[in-house]
Amino acid sequence: MPRSVIAAMIASFDEQRSCYYAQVEAEIVKLALSIAAKILHRETQIDPMLLAALVRLAVERMNEGSNVTVRVGLGRGESWKQYFAGFANMAHVTVTEDAQLSEEDCLLDTALGSANFGIEAQLKEVEQGFFDLLALRPGGK
Repeated sequence: MPRSVIAAMIASFDEQRSCYYAQVEAEIVKLALSIAAKILHRETQIDPMLLAALVRLAVERMNEGSNVTVRVGLGRGESWKQYFAGFANMAHVTVTEDAQLSEEDCLLDTALGSANFGIEAQLKEVEQGFFDLLALRPGGK
């Protein structure tokens, strides 16, 4: 075989290999996020107030003078209110129920903006971060 044919075959193989690895990387990200979602959903079933602890940590990092509203799905407000009542420095936190939110959603509203602490929203952020990193790698595939 002539060298040009061999060089073309090697170049073609290299291109196919790069495409394969790009597809595999995306599938690995999706698999990892799927596993993480299952674990987080199971953990929240075991400890429904796990998310409340994460929200409390975020609120504690804010200025105590700021009013904070925590919006949760219907039927979940009372347990969240009881949770925050156990902390003296959480008096500026108001909990409201929102019919548009699922039982896994949790929105934190402040004068500076809002943040979604729901599991699905957090996983979507992680997923977007992974795919942004994949796009930055050489070749951008």
